[in-house]
Amino acid sequence: MESEAPDPPLPASAQELGAELARLRHERGMTGQALAAAVGISQSSVSKIENGLLRVSPADAERIAEALQAPPDEVRHLVELAVRGRSEPVRRPSRRRVGAGGEEAARLLGVSLDQQEVLDAERQATLIREFEPILLPGLIQISEYARRVVNGYHRITIGGDEGTWYQRTAEKVSQRIRRQNLLYESGRRFEFILMESVLGNRFAPPEYMIGQIGRIAAVAELPNVMVRIVPSSAQLEYPHVQGFTILDESLVVVETLEATGYDHPDQIRIYGKIFDEYAALSASDPQAILATYMSTYAGLLTPRRTDPTGPRSVAPAETRGASEVPRESPDVSPTAGTDVPE
Repeated sequence: MESEAPDPPLPASAQELGAELARLRHERGMTGQALAAAVGISQSSVSKIENGLLRVSPADAERIAEALQAPPDEVRHLVELAVRGRSEPVRRPSRRRVGAGGEEAARLLGVSLDQQEVLDAERQATLIREFEPILLPGLIQISEYARRVVNGYHRITIGGDEGTWYQRTAEKVSQRIRRQNLLYESGRRFEFILMESVLGNRFAPPEYMIGQIGRIAAVAELPNVMVRIVPSSAQLEYPHVQGFTILDESLVVVETLEATGYDHPDQIRIYGKIFDEYAALSASDPQAILATYMSTYAGLLTPRRTDPTGPRSVAPAETRGASEVPRESPDVSPTAGTDVPE
């Protein structure tokens, strides 16, 4: 007989931690809004933590406990709960139906996830690690880059006239840009590893690629974000076939034409090892590599023409300066780009 495997939302330790923090807050007569302001997180995050819907890092658990004036012994206990909560695997909701005795094999094979399931898992995670060998992570993309990537997939998967799926593209791009607000939540950490070739893959014209690289440089300066680039000169041990995202220590999302999720500890361990090995090959400061590609794309915006009065090559008067981002280039601010250019 087939059955659905039951999936609890978060480990018991994470739920216990949330309940303890809620109890402390009520004992102190402190509102969720006041606690959020004291520790620098959103009020919605406080609510999710207290209801066991959001993992908490040990450092954040200590910070919240101290803001609630918990005694030292209780602070240590709460930090321990946070450590356990991050190490215990989380079972995500699965639509895969498995026969009796087949659950372990099914978990190793992974399950197909729709976009909403991926977004829900991402919102719960406090540590997001992403490796990308081909295109930029959605959390870093500017709107025009995202639009062209999504359009490309729709052309292959849906086909027909672009007008038939234009609205769907617009909705996905807007959703992708709104997701970037997660980068500015202090309770989360992000680690991105990019192959250098990603910067050379032109999913948009040079003027937009300049804006895109500027966006990467800006995100890399955020205190809770690490961006590393594996230089093209690095000697690789094995081929990188596809990108993946590790959400805490509970779920790996592998991106192909559709997302596949793995929550088996062995799979999570393997992808974590791959991530660490590429991190070891990467440059810790990406700015020099980014500057090189910024210069390359700027050069493509200054085509040369021959002066008819002589062999001297001159730039057209209307050509933009090498370091100038054109006016039509999208804003690279985190919330910009929800509109989709024609």
